[in-house]
Amino acid sequence: MKKRPLLVLWLSFLAALMVFVYACHKDSISQHGSAVNPADLTVAQAKSYLDSALNSSSANIKLQSTDASRQYNLNGFAYWQMARAFQAQHFNVVEIPLIIDKKKVNLYDFSRDGIKISPDDAVARASFSRLIIYRDTVSKAIDKEIVTYLPDKAWLTAHRNDASGNWIDKLAPDFSGYIEYKKWDGTPAYTIRIYNGKRTARYSLTTGQAMPQTGQGKQLVQSESVVKPANLVCDFISVPDYVTVCTQDAEGNLSNCDTHFNGTYTNYYYCYDDGTGGYIDPQPPTNPPPPGGGPGAPVSPWPSDLILNTPPPGQIITNIATYIKCFVKTSSAVVNIYVSQPTANSSATWSGPVYDPNVGHTFVSIQQGGITRVFGFYPAHGVNPFTSPTSPSALVDDSGHPYDVSISFPVTPAQLTNLLNYASTYPATYNLNTLNCTDFGIQAAAQAGVTLPDHNGSWPGGGGSNPGNLGQDMRGMTPPAGATITKTSGTAVSNTGTCP
Repeated sequence: MKKRPLLVLWLSFLAALMVFVYACHKDSISQHGSAVNPADLTVAQAKSYLDSALNSSSANIKLQSTDASRQYNLNGFAYWQMARAFQAQHFNVVEIPLIIDKKKVNLYDFSRDGIKISPDDAVARASFSRLIIYRDTVSKAIDKEIVTYLPDKAWLTAHRNDASGNWIDKLAPDFSGYIEYKKWDGTPAYTIRIYNGKRTARYSLTTGQAMPQTGQGKQLVQSESVVKPANLVCDFISVPDYVTVCTQDAEGNLSNCDTHFNGTYTNYYYCYDDGTGGYIDPQPPTNPPPPGGGPGAPVSPWPSDLILNTPPPGQIITNIATYIKCFVKTSSAVVNIYVSQPTANSSATWSGPVYDPNVGHTFVSIQQGGITRVFGFYPAHGVNPFTSPTSPSALVDDSGHPYDVSISFPVTPAQLTNLLNYASTYPATYNLNTLNCTDFGIQAAAQAGVTLPDHNGSWPGGGGSNPGNLGQDMRGMTPPAGATITKTSGTAVSNTGTCP
């Protein structure tokens, strides 16, 4: 009870403060036309900008196309009641849902992304577009683009055919699909790949090459290059065109929607780049890595939470001394160094989809009479190339592992002893960059008296010895006396023989 006078004083103070703030706010509006916070772009400011840009009310928007063959002359309704303001990288962004009575959707399926189920009309129906208005916090320049969300078929099936809860700054943690960016006139600019809520690649249009001729009924589209051609790996693709046509009432409500393949394709040169640059992209990796290395390697960053080289379950050698005890150190033997390259006959350090890349493998076999043992060097628990490239190590039974190139050579009893001692006391720590399966294989060969070339390559997050480079080096080397190099792919030998 004694505290009530103090409470009254505080309430009076807060009321006076609100009156003062309102007066200042009103004065700001009267001087500048809108209450501008230099650090933000509000929904009201975005609407004012669009009104000025269109020279009319932005409630109803007509999206014009410079190329009528793309069928992008659409009537759009900006649903400002659902607009959101946020910050993405060095941009202040307002994202506004668009209700469009006729839309054309490109369904992408880039081979590098390893999509499990090809997109279909269900994906076209579930796709949706939004308008983004954004201001660069450095230059203060304001611009606008149209973004279209295209979820993967598998993701869509698992989420009841509804992807509408995704926004540029708030993607579902498991969202996988594409987000297409268009210029205001409907011209495609670039498309980004999302896997598990993270950007893994960007595909940008380029006009740096002549467009090839295509089959009857297919359309050709060219667009401005948005990245330097020197940084690109470009592919020609034909994208099927899906069209949705709806009836729209005066309030923007849609009904009687029909989605169908219209029988045409849009042809592009899409170029795979490293994902860097000043674009408003959803959820960039926390540690954007440099491009992958090696001729023929893709140049996209891997997901920041990627785990590599997890050993096959049930194949870890728990006691290496017991595993190799059958070899007689006073007799000769034959050693094989096998290399499974990410891409056969290429020095690429990795291949395949960015979320499950093939990085290859190097491993060893020893044969003596009827005894054969095969083993390779692994991290015991898998490694992350960006944050944790080291792990306790393990030797794994690699019997029957496929390979692309191998070298086989005889060893003396002394060389066999050196190799067995090295295997028995194998390094306790695996390091993706400095002591990986290829380093182990090269060192094993050295213990057995054969020097193999050791050229480094690079990959997202690091670099070092690798199966791609070693395989190509072995293909080009002159084999030592008595050695044989096999340059065709095959399957390694399996373990044979037992002893007391």
